[in-house]
Amino acid sequence: MAPDDPVEWFKLLGSIGGIASSGFLIYDRVWRLRPIVYLQPYDFHLYLRIKNTADEALIIDRIAVSPKVISIAMNDGQNAALLSIVEAITPGEERGRSFLVLGPKEERSFKLVSLSVADKLKENDRIRIRCDWRNTRKPWPLTRSVTVTTSRADFEAFLKAAREPVVSPKIAD
Repeated sequence: MAPDDPVEWFKLLGSIGGIASSGFLIYDRVWRLRPIVYLQPYDFHLYLRIKNTADEALIIDRIAVSPKVISIAMNDGQNAALLSIVEAITPGEERGRSFLVLGPKEERSFKLVSLSVADKLKENDRIRIRCDWRNTRKPWPLTRSVTVTTSRADFEAFLKAAREPVVSPKIAD
């Protein structure tokens, strides 16, 4: 490349711009609008919370637990109308499909129940809860997922925290 050739400089700048544009497209479709998934102790139970961060509907295709030591109650309370199943009822059972739709900026909770096979885990054994999701705006050919990881000891600590009353700090007059 000759330093004084403007056509070559224009090609170089165009290729850098194309790479930057492709990088932003991948970031936008895979990372930016992904849901937030976390665990929350509340009212004597532990809940899986899923929050849609996008301004459009989001579809959760599957919620899977590995190893199958936790059950996700998807048909209780406000979630009763959803077309879904309870995942991980027994460890040897086939994986089910969980289908739910979260509206724009919507957040939903699902109660987690420890199964008896969880007693066989060591305290530091990892438990993964994976949510496969897709948006409705532009389909992406690959499965996108968000994972939250916990352990048996953490799960029990969350349950203990859910049983303790929340104490508000006293405000001095």
